[in-house]
Amino acid sequence: MIRTRLAVFDMAGTTVDDRIDGLPLVLKSYDDAFRNHGVEVPMMVLNAHRGRDKRTVIGELGGDKADEIYVDFIGFLKGNISEIREMEGAPGAAKGKRRQDSGLNGVPGRNRRAPRGTPWMG
Repeated sequence: MIRTRLAVFDMAGTTVDDRIDGLPLVLKSYDDAFRNHGVEVPMMVLNAHRGRDKRTVIGELGGDKADEIYVDFIGFLKGNISEIREMEGAPGAAKGKRRQDSGLNGVPGRNRRAPRGTPWMG
């Protein structure tokens, strides 16, 4: 039997349900911040920027209002985060891994990769 030494989980959509009014947390917060400054960015455009640095995205899409939009984005993100919920079964899976004395790690952003040499468990 192979003993798991490290389990790596993506957070949004894997361990937490980050949808708010049907939109992922970051997209909802982007949309709230841009609209708060009268800037309408189509959801398709926002979605295409998922996984990128948030300040860079807002800088590219927010024009001369980018700094203020970014401040609002952080505020909306902090406010909206209270709406997210854990995915069914996620706490039990994490507890089971802890009982096995394995490492447990979260990876932010969908484009992140595990460190070189990290074995993948399927």
